[in-house]
Amino acid sequence: MMGALNFYRHFIKNFAAVAKPLNELLKDETPDKGEAFIRTFNCKPEYREAFERLKTIMTTAPVVLHHPDFEKPFEIHTDASQLGLGATLIQRDKNGNPRVIEYALHYVRNNPMQCP
Repeated sequence: MMGALNFYRHFIKNFAAVAKPLNELLKDETPDKGEAFIRTFNCKPEYREAFERLKTIMTTAPVVLHHPDFEKPFEIHTDASQLGLGATLIQRDKNGNPRVIEYALHYVRNNPMQCP
């Protein structure tokens, strides 16, 4: 999920400060601690608050979206984890810079590893 959100860091004021709790959580993640990672995320309010804040930023105007040019090719960038899914539809401008056309984020609800 953070991979998808990191794509937008250039467009989000104070992205590093808002995302800091989630980045700290990810630093501690190791492949053998997947279940512990999910439980920690769901049980610690600072992680949930950071995620909710980023979700609000990403779904509230002004969002930097561009109109599609159906004469140009599209690219789809995706990211997934046990916590959620993310996708970005982009097109390149005349200088080759990515321009976001649409994005989607989906938090996985009813995860069996959530806190009771």
